[in-house]
Amino acid sequence: MDQTSLQFSDTQSRQTALMVPGAVMQKRAAILSVMAGLIWPLQAAVVAWVIGGLLSQTLASPMIAMLGFGGLGLLRAGLGYLAEAQAQAAAEVIVAQARAAIVGAEARRAGQSALGGAGSVAALAGEKLDLLAPYLTRYGPARARVMVLPLVILALAFSQSWAVGVVLLISGPLIPVFMALVGLAAKDASARQMTEIGTLNDFLVERLSALVDVRVLGAGPLVLQGFTAQAGDLRRRTMAVLGVAFLSSTVLELFAAIGVAMVAVYVGFSLLGALGFGAWGGK
Repeated sequence: MDQTSLQFSDTQSRQTALMVPGAVMQKRAAILSVMAGLIWPLQAAVVAWVIGGLLSQTLASPMIAMLGFGGLGLLRAGLGYLAEAQAQAAAEVIVAQARAAIVGAEARRAGQSALGGAGSVAALAGEKLDLLAPYLTRYGPARARVMVLPLVILALAFSQSWAVGVVLLISGPLIPVFMALVGLAAKDASARQMTEIGTLNDFLVERLSALVDVRVLGAGPLVLQGFTAQAGDLRRRTMAVLGVAFLSSTVLELFAAIGVAMVAVYVGFSLLGALGFGAWGGK
């Protein structure tokens, strides 16, 4: 096993140990979040029942449909609130335990800390650990929903229409694939931007240290011209990173819209009687 694999394994073990104090609450938050997401297909079923009843003029009671849809909405909101509460509680426990561990370890340390000086340790324990909260409260539930809900929706689509299922099966995987490709491009653009920021900082430090010589030699306009050119290059690289970020959202919306539009077109023409295929045993 090479050094990179050992470092990755060590990082994974540390991350796992960090998440242990709130693991139960995180799992509970993920389950509640998935349950809240599963309420939506039930609401969609109520809407489909209402539309089918209006088309066939056999709708029993609009009040029942409205109460059913509203009750499911309230249940979904309640499960979402409980999931967020559990995730927030898990984040608070994990951050508090990590902060206590850092402070306790540094208080017992006699030599130089691997985390840096006192200011670095204080920043880590006081500010940087709080940045874990968004990750802890959002990533876990979102990951659980992504692992379960698309498969449920795909199964429901295939149970009603193989044509709709095929459309979703083709268009759905394209979203993460192209998002990953755009993410790789964003990583490269961000790396080039960070390199240019370091170069610009080095340039500024060098010119400030030689400011007296620059004035004596009358090279102020040349120095200003060089700094302006590098600042313009940094500006272009920054805008390139922002452009890639906007491209990622455009790609996401494009493929999502393509899938929804194709399903809408199929359903619309099927209801008009222009298409007689794609369903199981009937129009």
